[in-house]
Amino acid sequence: MGAQLKIDGDETYALAAELASLRGESIEAVVNRALREALERDKAAREVGAAQHQDDAEYLELRKIVDDIHRHLQHPLPSSDHSWLYDDETGLPR
Repeated sequence: MGAQLKIDGDETYALAAELASLRGESIEAVVNRALREALERDKAAREVGAAQHQDDAEYLELRKIVDDIHRHLQHPLPSSDHSWLYDDETGLPR
């Protein structure tokens, strides 16, 4: 005989028994499936959380870089108008 799991809670046992009855399976089978599915969901959520945390860290690092660039910009920002470099009549550089 393998390891045993004792369910003392009446509600827990009743839920497992009802689900087993609906599915035509044993209580062991429905408990096993429920635990396996819960474990898969939790592992997937942990992986997503880790990826999200990595994305957050990258975002924060990029935000620091952008903030640093912003601090060093001249205000007002320079324009792309360079007409002051060229003669109005000939269009040649001054």
